[in-house]
Amino acid sequence: MAEGDVEMARVVVTGTLLREFAGVSGSGRFFRMDQAVICHLDGGKILEAWEIADVGSLVDDFS
Repeated sequence: MAEGDVEMARVVVTGTLLREFAGVSGSGRFFRMDQAVICHLDGGKILEAWEIADVGSLVDDFS
């Protein structure tokens, strides 16, 4: 999604949690986490980026 100098994307991150992240121990299990990324652009270059990650899903998956 883009409007003016702002772009936004929904991102799905998957992988194997091998080390501690956000207070969740690395157990070697598969994970899936939804994220939203918002970028402010100038001349096609990223000036600022914000990321919102559903870290709570890791707690639910690994508890």
